[in-house]
Amino acid sequence: MNRPSSKKVTKLPILPDGTNPSEGDLRRLLNMAQGQPGNTFQLPWVHQATGALYTLSCSDTGVPEWTLTTGIGVQSVTVWKHLTGDLELINNLVWMESSGGSAPPSKPAGFSDLSDLVKSELEKDAQTRGVPLEPRPGASPSASAVSAEKPKAASASSLQGSLKEMQVSGVLQSISMTKMTGKLVVDSNSYDITVFFEEGTPVHAVSMESIGDAAIMDLLTWDEGQFNFIPMERTADRSINRRLEAILMEGAALVDQHQFLTKRGLKLSTFMRRKNPNISEQEFEMALRDAAPLDMIFQKQMYQLVDSRKTFAEILRIRPLLKSQWVPLWYNLISCNLVEMSDMPTLAAKQSALESIGVDQALVSAAKKSIVRAESGMLPFPLFLSFLEQEFVRFEYTRSPLTLVVFDVMVNKEKGPEPIAGGAVKGLTDIVTSIKREIDWLGHFRTFEFGVLLPHTDAHSASFFASRLVEEVRASTIGGAENSGDLSIAVGVASLPQDGQTLGVLLPAAVEAKKNSREKGVPIVLFQSLYK
Repeated sequence: MNRPSSKKVTKLPILPDGTNPSEGDLRRLLNMAQGQPGNTFQLPWVHQATGALYTLSCSDTGVPEWTLTTGIGVQSVTVWKHLTGDLELINNLVWMESSGGSAPPSKPAGFSDLSDLVKSELEKDAQTRGVPLEPRPGASPSASAVSAEKPKAASASSLQGSLKEMQVSGVLQSISMTKMTGKLVVDSNSYDITVFFEEGTPVHAVSMESIGDAAIMDLLTWDEGQFNFIPMERTADRSINRRLEAILMEGAALVDQHQFLTKRGLKLSTFMRRKNPNISEQEFEMALRDAAPLDMIFQKQMYQLVDSRKTFAEILRIRPLLKSQWVPLWYNLISCNLVEMSDMPTLAAKQSALESIGVDQALVSAAKKSIVRAESGMLPFPLFLSFLEQEFVRFEYTRSPLTLVVFDVMVNKEKGPEPIAGGAVKGLTDIVTSIKREIDWLGHFRTFEFGVLLPHTDAHSASFFASRLVEEVRASTIGGAENSGDLSIAVGVASLPQDGQTLGVLLPAAVEAKKNSREKGVPIVLFQSLYK
């Protein structure tokens, strides 16, 4: 396709030997293309086993266009081309081409031939998309996996400490004033943000949710965590264009707004309700006339989600937002007396729809209670699988996303970590029940594991649920833990259609992700992240 001469093709630096593109690489490529519509950005890398040169191109004139080629110049061959904004799909396609469709490196106990099953289902899914999955000669998946997991040797840090002793703004300004070059990593629980500096100037920042200025803005609201600066660590990525002083000035307002919400008692479990349910649109706009400048349509859309039934966490699951987006929004709605917070839903919200038409709710509750195990309050494993099958049928009819979360919880004992049991499992049920929706299902999974079905939930929203699950479990003392933090949790997440189209992929994929989480000590693993 001929392009106007004004359109440019920018080739990024080739990835290091043996390195396949990560999801972060793809996201950066997409951000560059969206930042310069019509221009093409190319990311090359060399296949570790075959030595073949691959190039992934991305351009965006409304819908992102992705093209994967192999070879050089006129001898290059197009492998596939897709018009999509689905980063998970592109990530999976790149992995399948780079790995030659190889099976996962290990098999989780309890499912025979799990890796073969995953490979078989992925091959079927790929064939429908026209993606070749023939094994490459001489490919060595295990060697590739080992090299990908091998940690880099950390350089000695010249700046490290706790955010309780030094504020984020102070850390950033110290690096800037001393013109340091390297990588700053700030870690809080299972979440971290990385900022790269060149002679004191921030050039790139990345977190699980955002990159660039937004990642630094998010970081500025942190008041807990550990920071560590690693000198001379560099990156070719560039996502920050503004001066640090400008970001800090803008971030100061965000920090003040975040502190306001924290002092008001905002928690993920907080119920949001409208102060004046009958407010007119004109009155709504008048109430916000002196508020922090935000798009009025956006504020109205979020206000419509407030119904006295949903918690703050549930609203964020419906409409995932970056912290730099939701902080000023809820600051406006709460400080302008449009929304109030409560630890409990309103009486009307608690009343079920059946009660409102005269049905005895006690009969319904008794029926629900009869299908769960009395000692745990969870669905037994066979019934959980039955519900999984039912939700999969719903997925096939509606094409609405479906996510399966598999996890285990261990308590640290003198003899070593042990799975929680007895009353601790009932305590876990209470935790999950407090954060899941009515349409979500919690059940036993195999012997010492647990599962949560999340209908109408994609991988991104499910990762928010998983993060909150980890946070709540770690803060609890179930299982005889004398202090919070004595519990460890491993979570695996798999979703349809992001990770496949069948139960043959979803079920073993979630198990594989959870197994990887436990083995590597990473609290949450998304299946799609295993094969970057």
